[in-house]
Amino acid sequence: MALKTLVKVGRISNLSDARYCAGMSVDMLGFSVINGRENYVSPELFKEMRGWFTGPSIVAEIYGIEKHEDLAAIFQAYLPDL
Repeated sequence: MALKTLVKVGRISNLSDARYCAGMSVDMLGFSVINGRENYVSPELFKEMRGWFTGPSIVAEIYGIEKHEDLAAIFQAYLPDL
């Protein structure tokens, strides 16, 4: 059954949460991509997890970014949808 409203779950930091949310038809999954921030997910860990779920759009959570120049590296490493 499809959800009746747009749903985003943020601060995903492990595969179990990502798969559970994808299975519950969540629209967007947010991953903290700023090193040193709470629930940070490294590009390597993200790539491992990404192969195990389908459906939701990927959101790069950039709260606390210090340099605008870091955005290009984040986009290249994570390939987020939003």
